[in-house]
Amino acid sequence: MKAFIIMCLMTALAAAAFYTRPGRRELVFYLLDTQSAQENREWRKSDVQKADKLAKNVTIQDRWLWVEAVKDGQVIYTGAFAHWFPRTEKAEKSENATVTEVVRLIGKF
Repeated sequence: MKAFIIMCLMTALAAAAFYTRPGRRELVFYLLDTQSAQENREWRKSDVQKADKLAKNVTIQDRWLWVEAVKDGQVIYTGAFAHWFPRTEKAEKSENATVTEVVRLIGKF
């Protein structure tokens, strides 16, 4: 019975994610909201032009449960559950720890 309830909840969550994927229209509104620094959220003509230009240069890749906005081969926004999230990749990759460093750190505990 517990497995059946978990399966029903998982199905409901997947259906909600599928039906609430944002589109290009929501991306434009998200860009307008993030570019508009004013408290009253009035959009200036320059903000609208910037958001429209960026939205036209972005390719929307539709996944089953989320959406990715790709520009120049790099994912810049991810959309899920009717929201857009900026994807910031670290410019520098972190250095991999060697085994001796890990053992030294574990020994301190």
